[in-house]
Amino acid sequence: MIAGENTLFQNQKRFQRAKNFAKALKAGGGNAWHPFTPLPDDIPADLVPGCTLQAVIGTGGMGAVYLARQDALDRLVAVKLLNPSLASNPTFMARLQQEAQIMATLTHPNLVGCHDIIVSRNGACLLMEYIPGHMNGRNLVKLLGPMPERYVTMVMLEVAKGLAYAYEKGFTHRDVKPDNILFAFQGNRPPNSYQELFEAPDARVALCDFGIASTNDQRDFVNEENDDAARPALGSPLYMAPEQAIMPEEVDCRSDIYSLGATAYFLLTGQPPFPGKTMEEVLEQKTQQNIPLPVPPPPFPPVEPELAKVIFRMGACRQDERFADYHALLPKLQEIAAPYTSTLTFRTFTLHYRRFLKRALLVAAALALLMIGGLYGYTWWMEHYEDRQIAATVNLANWNGALSTWGQQFDGGTPILVGSSNAGPITLKAPLQNGDFLRLALSFQGIGSVILHVHEAGKPENIYARITCHRQMEGNVVRLDSPNFRKADLQLTEVPTTPLLPDATNTWIHLRIQFNNGNCIVWDRETPLGICHFSTDGNTSKAQFTITKIHCNKLLFSNIAHINAKYASRMHNEDAPQGLPVFPPSHPED
Repeated sequence: MIAGENTLFQNQKRFQRAKNFAKALKAGGGNAWHPFTPLPDDIPADLVPGCTLQAVIGTGGMGAVYLARQDALDRLVAVKLLNPSLASNPTFMARLQQEAQIMATLTHPNLVGCHDIIVSRNGACLLMEYIPGHMNGRNLVKLLGPMPERYVTMVMLEVAKGLAYAYEKGFTHRDVKPDNILFAFQGNRPPNSYQELFEAPDARVALCDFGIASTNDQRDFVNEENDDAARPALGSPLYMAPEQAIMPEEVDCRSDIYSLGATAYFLLTGQPPFPGKTMEEVLEQKTQQNIPLPVPPPPFPPVEPELAKVIFRMGACRQDERFADYHALLPKLQEIAAPYTSTLTFRTFTLHYRRFLKRALLVAAALALLMIGGLYGYTWWMEHYEDRQIAATVNLANWNGALSTWGQQFDGGTPILVGSSNAGPITLKAPLQNGDFLRLALSFQGIGSVILHVHEAGKPENIYARITCHRQMEGNVVRLDSPNFRKADLQLTEVPTTPLLPDATNTWIHLRIQFNNGNCIVWDRETPLGICHFSTDGNTSKAQFTITKIHCNKLLFSNIAHINAKYASRMHNEDAPQGLPVFPPSHPED
């Protein structure tokens, strides 16, 4: 065996042992994930000239990535060492050179930078910017579960910014996937939560691996015609756009937009959008269906419609149905991510708390409906309040006195009290209190009169107001007086606003009586008769209404309603005329 072949054989054995060692350590750790794997003993730390290898970050079919310290600058770097079996392949060496050139050309906080390319007898490698922790999207989802929506929007925005920058420089990535999105995290341990990762002061999201990137004029750095060995590196079937496998000459920024949408789907759900068993099965689904709307597993909340619509459009199976370019995509992502990445404004507040605001709006709508229903119910209750009072007050059971001398009849369901010249006095049980109203209508069935008293509760002899109603040939006449009326004290008094309680039957006499602490106001329809003042000595907080003497063959009482003060002020009001004769208070010495 010649010297060159022997060196290649030894390097291949070293690479395979490093790969197996890393797998064994991770498998022995159960589901725990570790940012590094210790460097195997048989891999020399000086394997890469100018660097001291410290640990294995990751391994794959193309090669291994090591954590190393660059001796000349005393800084940590990530060393991507090409698989020794591929180091002699001109195509793969050209690809490594291509990746180094692209990464050296691009300088952006969301793209991993390249420091140098080294070719030695041990193979070829890239010296890349080291992202602390070296965690990728797949690691995080495996470690912490599906990523919350707020952080997915931030990742999509940051990666899209890096892709847009690269596209402006003339490059299409062609391999956007969870494995190639790195998340910075200090400390030789995994994060305990997404919040700890993203809200750290040095949080950063960066896209790496430009190994299969192409230029925007569709000319790859490497001629891939009839190169079957290069075909497996054209992309990741689970995340690449359908045209990337079927018509690679049609690949452009819309292909990377598709892959970013598929990556976002994985971060949200923990599964790729089309998890087929074979590449053919996956590609068949991709060419026929858009990326489905992401549905995170329980107990994660559903994805907001705005983000779901953006991912659905990014993942359209037809290129012309996706976002045309990053100028169309970035504003949408910035709008969705604004609540998490910018200062608080009314718009960002509504976006950030849209789920809460929707619930609050539903609660407010329900409360509004309850209030409207309550107001309607209260209005209906108030409209029918008088009717209920009439039904209660006209009933003889609510009166005291010579009830046997009175009769009762019904007119359209409304009870009517019927009295005659033989009827004795009856008194309404419910007393009138301060501010209460008494509304009644009476009708003479012939010529005659009736005397009504408002007096102190329990003392019918202490009369506050005497109302005399006459039926004469020319019509009805109502007079108001007081037992102690004195003309010398006659004066004008302002009448307060009172409810108007109309009755369409003009042949009836309609009286309204308001009892106040110290006076009694009486109206005949809209005409105020006067205010009867009475002495405030003794118990004047309550009064009673009594029908005393009837001088008529037949007299009908209807619409007798006792209206409490708290409801009287809410009923229809009309300003009563001002200027009433005043019946002064009675004095014991008069």
